[in-house]
Amino acid sequence: MEQLIEAFGRFHPVLVHLPIGFIILLITVEILKLLKLFRMESASTATLWFIAFLSAALSSVAGYFLSKEGGYELASLTKHQNQGIALTIICLVAFLSKWDYLTGKIGFNSILYVPAILAAGIMVTITGHNGGNLTHGESYLVEKLPAPLRSMLGFSEAGLPQKTVKKEIKDYNEAVVYQDIVKPILEEKCLSCHNPKKMKGDLRMDTPDLLLKGGEHGEILVAGKSDESEMIKRMLLPESSDEHMPPKGKPQATADEMEILKWWIDNGHDFSKKTKELKVTPQITTLFKINSNAASERAVEIAQVSYPEEKEILKKNVPEITEDFNKKVKETGGVISKISKESNLIDITFFSKPGLTDQEFTALGKLPENIIWLNLGNTKTGTETIKTLTALPNLTRLHLEKTALKPESVTELLKLKKIEYLNLNGNPLAEADLKKILSIKTLKSLYVFDTGIPDEKIEELRGQFKNVSIQSGPTKKQIEDFLKIEKKKINDDVYAKKK
Repeated sequence: MEQLIEAFGRFHPVLVHLPIGFIILLITVEILKLLKLFRMESASTATLWFIAFLSAALSSVAGYFLSKEGGYELASLTKHQNQGIALTIICLVAFLSKWDYLTGKIGFNSILYVPAILAAGIMVTITGHNGGNLTHGESYLVEKLPAPLRSMLGFSEAGLPQKTVKKEIKDYNEAVVYQDIVKPILEEKCLSCHNPKKMKGDLRMDTPDLLLKGGEHGEILVAGKSDESEMIKRMLLPESSDEHMPPKGKPQATADEMEILKWWIDNGHDFSKKTKELKVTPQITTLFKINSNAASERAVEIAQVSYPEEKEILKKNVPEITEDFNKKVKETGGVISKISKESNLIDITFFSKPGLTDQEFTALGKLPENIIWLNLGNTKTGTETIKTLTALPNLTRLHLEKTALKPESVTELLKLKKIEYLNLNGNPLAEADLKKILSIKTLKSLYVFDTGIPDEKIEELRGQFKNVSIQSGPTKKQIEDFLKIEKKKINDDVYAKKK
């Protein structure tokens, strides 16, 4: 029974439009009647008012059930509920004042009609406005208006949400990670549902303390473990899921933003540290600039990495991807983001679908020429998927770390036309296959950490293929040297304490 009540409450946003529609229709009819442009029998008018009353009553009941889910500021919620009840009563009065049976019995009820219809018009406007405020925030209707017009309507700048201004970060080392990078993402993607006036799931995300506190399901951040953090889990769910955040229809976090949020959590989700105080990868450094107001300068950022093929491709004009392909990728668990605001070239990542198989990927059908970056890392894709990628004319970066790469997959990799960045970390590779891959003329960066190839052999290949940056992680000797230093530090600390 409780589940049915909750399900009925979810129909409030649908039901609420019925009384609004009927009241507007009836007011319009009365105006047309005054102008002698339309006629309607009293009985028909009464019938429409009765339907308006019933739909307002149903909407009020559904709204009450919906409110039990929590997440709304109490004073605003109570005001909206009272207004909804008042509107229902006004619709009932309007019906009774037009009901012929009652008119025949008491006669004077009709004098209530004009006050009732005027009250209905005023109350439906106020109730609808406050309902919208509960859903979207108090400044939703006016925050995009020009400042002079807002002032004329009586709305002050102080009443608008004070969002963190996205600024171009000139020195990323000095950027305060939460304030300058993370907070603007949360404000854009999360705050519309988790603010002082609307607290879905009893969760507020407008201050660090409340963000750490979590909501009705507990904490949403687990320091050092983004994959166990509820916030990330919800954001990675398919958009069709009821638990996915942000909800369907709201602005969604891009793949780049997700990587930044995960990186911040993995580094302990500190609220005061600067970038230089955290462990930063080259990929994250690039993403910082993409998600500031300098997003339009992404081409410049990429050019600095010295990928000539990519630089030329960024100048291309390609048509937008089809809605059908976009839908297929989302349903498969992928995330699509544009490479920049001015370009239709796209980056696709499947970090939320680690179980992705060749069969699922190839089911996407013909891949569009828009794909310039593709992240299949940590999936179960292999040779059949790579075969489909060979037809892509603009693919320059490909993540295949910890996938189902086989020796026969290498043959297909050699057919990639414009590939400049290739990540094969965590895939067993033969030395002969690695040599073949390094012979790809366009290749500029290759990641081969944990591939089973000896450090000395990789060092030898670096000398042979100087045009390719080969990244293989720390060597065994470097790890041994580091452990020796750490052991000495521990011994020194113990000695110091004894003294």
